[in-house]
Amino acid sequence: MHPKALLEALAVNEVDYVLIGGLAAAFHGTTRITRDIDIAYATHRANLERICRVMNAFEPRRVVLGKPEGGVLSLTPEILKRNPALRILTTVGEIDMLDKIEGFATYGLVKTHAQAGDIGFPVIVLSIEGLIKTKTALKRPKDTQDIVELEAIREAQSLTNSIASTKFRLD
Repeated sequence: MHPKALLEALAVNEVDYVLIGGLAAAFHGTTRITRDIDIAYATHRANLERICRVMNAFEPRRVVLGKPEGGVLSLTPEILKRNPALRILTTVGEIDMLDKIEGFATYGLVKTHAQAGDIGFPVIVLSIEGLIKTKTALKRPKDTQDIVELEAIREAQSLTNSIASTKFRLD
């Protein structure tokens, strides 16, 4: 898996997306290793065209029941509209493309729980709160440990922020 190449291409092409799932959780500090890249994306026509251009550069193949199916797929906005949850295998790894995610009724709501990061270029990542919300809604056993870690990270960040904002007097 080579997420940096994909994330950089999404940034350069100004795709409206949010990194979600295990890689987003790792961005915040969780320790579980993930095997794929999960992204949610805006579904307006211009964005669909941009995301298809990016994905097509990485030679996507549809994944069905965990295995690549057929040859290279030329993604189009119409294919994405017919497949709101699409798993593809590319030259940068397996990618789950979702127009919305569990716990959020719309992509717009996902976007309100996103935050900007910088890894040499801008990356938009689902917040800790957003990750906890979606992982709780999914109710999958593999997400339980992520939730525990994300809650611990959130608590540590809250404590750090409290300490940083406290003024100490040394008399």
